[in-house]
Amino acid sequence: MVSVRVLRDLSDAQLEDATQMLIRAFEGQTVTDMITDSKRSVHEKWNRAGLRATALEGRIWVVFDDSHDDPGTRADAGSPTIVSLAAAFGPGTTAMGSEAQRALGFYEYLDSLTPETRKWMNETYDPLRKKCLEQSVGSKMTQHIGNGDMRPLS
Repeated sequence: MVSVRVLRDLSDAQLEDATQMLIRAFEGQTVTDMITDSKRSVHEKWNRAGLRATALEGRIWVVFDDSHDDPGTRADAGSPTIVSLAAAFGPGTTAMGSEAQRALGFYEYLDSLTPETRKWMNETYDPLRKKCLEQSVGSKMTQHIGNGDMRPLS
């Protein structure tokens, strides 16, 4: 049986299941490979940071499939399999838009990237992403993008 639920509290097992489901879903995608140095361990950090941030200040909807019987795809063999999810932030909140969100694994993700990838992200990817988003949704929605690695100023 398939069911959709809002995750109010993200358990460790759900975090791991969702992380692995996202890795399977985005495996081989060019942009994903570029922002993770094509390394599974970096991809896991990226997904975990995003899921934790969304659980903190956004909302996660998860599709569970009780009939999907593959215990190798989930951290808790007694729980239903996560087969899809949607993560979103409401008005006034953005992904990695607060220090509280970034503290949940974003810096660990950044520290795992090669210097070349960080340079590319800061000098090429973020400015282009910001320009595309400004053209599609306006500059007010993109104020947090393009701030390098978004570390607090010391």
